[in-house]
Amino acid sequence: MTSLLQLIFKLLHASWLYYFAQILLTSSMWRSGFDKLIHFDTAVAEMAGDGLNPAIFFAGLVVFVQLLGSLLAIFGRRWAWLGAGALTVFTIMTILVIHHFWTYTGAQYDAHFSTFLDHLTLTGGLILSGIASVYKYHSETLIAVQHKK
Repeated sequence: MTSLLQLIFKLLHASWLYYFAQILLTSSMWRSGFDKLIHFDTAVAEMAGDGLNPAIFFAGLVVFVQLLGSLLAIFGRRWAWLGAGALTVFTIMTILVIHHFWTYTGAQYDAHFSTFLDHLTLTGGLILSGIASVYKYHSETLIAVQHKK
């Protein structure tokens, strides 16, 4: 193996890179969750405007899922998959409930379709995050399951 490949493999196995990638991946959730927490009245009004009632419940649920899911995805170790999974489900639900581009036309269609694609990309990253956490923290379980086959 060339020295460049060895360097790349060493980098890809570095714990700090795993955590850094998780932080980058969840950064939009952190920003949104803290913004909704700090401006909770605005978050409640946003939920009500989107037809989610009781709005205060949904605003609290969004803050809870975004912040706890992000925390678990980064620092949850054996439970990181759960945080990534919760954020994945949340993101898919956001697409279906809020950014249903197929019901819009013109500029609104373009804006919602662009957001849909961003959310779809984030969903793919979150799924990979869950997979990576399983391999990182549950490798002995995966090996045991493989041997039972």
